[in-house]
Amino acid sequence: MSTGALHGIVRGRTVILAEDMELPPEGTQVMVTPIAVSSRNNAAILAAVRAGPKLTIEEAAELEQAIAAGR
Repeated sequence: MSTGALHGIVRGRTVILAEDMELPPEGTQVMVTPIAVSSRNNAAILAAVRAGPKLTIEEAAELEQAIAAGR
């Protein structure tokens, strides 16, 4: 049985778990705590970009080619 946190997304009145895992027995009480997740957190995005690795022009071109090939 899993005793750690389970992660998922609410769809209507159902929580869809992010991954298959062993659940507690039927009837076990659980607590669901919403977490704030925002893909529009500009300050966090800018901080990550500023702190990220610095690429040479050649490395950036290679990365762009790899991304394009994966599409």
